[in-house]
Amino acid sequence: MAEAGELTHLGPYRIQSRLGGGAMGAVYRAVHETLERPVALKILPDELAASEEFIARFLREAKAAAALRHPHVVDVFDAGFDQGKYFIAMELVEGRSLGDLLKERGSLDEAEGLRLLREAADGLSAAHAKGMVHRDIKPDNILLEHERTVRIVDFGLVRDIANAKKLTVTGAMLGTPAYISPEQAGGEPAEERSDLYSLGCTFFRAMTGHPVFISASSMNLLYKHRYEKPPDPRTYNPKLSENTANLLLTLLAKKAVDRPASAKTVCEMIDAIRGGGKVPRPAWLDAALPSPEALAPTVRTKTKGARPAWLLPSAVAVATVLGLVAWLALREPALEPAPLVTEPQHPQPAAPDSAELPAPPPALPLELSAEEREEFAEYMEVGQWALELGKFRQARANFLLALRLSPGHAPAVEGLRKVEEGLKTAF
Repeated sequence: MAEAGELTHLGPYRIQSRLGGGAMGAVYRAVHETLERPVALKILPDELAASEEFIARFLREAKAAAALRHPHVVDVFDAGFDQGKYFIAMELVEGRSLGDLLKERGSLDEAEGLRLLREAADGLSAAHAKGMVHRDIKPDNILLEHERTVRIVDFGLVRDIANAKKLTVTGAMLGTPAYISPEQAGGEPAEERSDLYSLGCTFFRAMTGHPVFISASSMNLLYKHRYEKPPDPRTYNPKLSENTANLLLTLLAKKAVDRPASAKTVCEMIDAIRGGGKVPRPAWLDAALPSPEALAPTVRTKTKGARPAWLLPSAVAVATVLGLVAWLALREPALEPAPLVTEPQHPQPAAPDSAELPAPPPALPLELSAEEREEFAEYMEVGQWALELGKFRQARANFLLALRLSPGHAPAVEGLRKVEEGLKTAF
């Protein structure tokens, strides 16, 4: 079968050129042959099309986005299957992304930043009103039509709140580490105010020229979003007004309840700033944050669903492992969390844009069922958190449980290697 890049036609569309791509598929410029309407055609990668779960997510993007018509959200026209390929036809936006603009200009002035922020919040408000959460707001997902008007794109990571229990996204951390909300970083469900946090990260970057947090490690970025207070935006851009700085900091509250009540509220706050009103300093900035130990995950012992045939004899083995885990936990001396942050904080050093977009986490084992991938991902997530916090025995227990589901999985094996190194130096 020809690769997507070799296709000349798909359904009623004639493919012209490649525009780009992301985790949910490559995007091509195409034309509807009957209507002669230009479109952006997103094609699901072959390796994802093998998974019913990913197909459901991909098609859910079309259904959710097609139900939404708003001047600041990209329209979806069509979805289908042809030549072994799933595709979505979207409105072709002439322009470039906010991410590309920032790579060229570095940052935006305050007036332009507030205008684009308001348009993005307006688009999110319409999506939230229909029960949709984007989950991956970042500069690359904010297109600028004719380099001026905001059009939010890529609802491929959206979660339909009403159907959340019918289809869970198992095993994938949704969102980009540089812009992810604290609750998503902790493995909790995203909601409307999660988008607002990511929006704050996006426009902190846009109006200061710096990301909120910088680290070469994805895990360290998640740690920072979850536990560290953000710097004052005026650290990087002294020209910003106090009101705009306070607006950005309000969006960046660690607890969702401390952020604006809705995207519509963000629009109202911007209107107030433009009208000479005041945005107070967020009260949460002066309060103590919860400690990492208080919020750190614990060893996950719950098992779910049936196992493949090769795992049927493992019931006794798993019970043995869990018993060993409990015994080791009783013997484990109290360890202080290992310090994760080694970079200087405020101000942080400048870094190229590539530093703010760490490599995505490794793919999950596709040979497992959806339920098993969810369980595997939880073991790996808890193992990584425990490893970062210096809880080496706890980390080892979770990596071992992950390996029972997917023997030889490279990230789990590497995690165990780091655990053994940590145990050697801990005592």
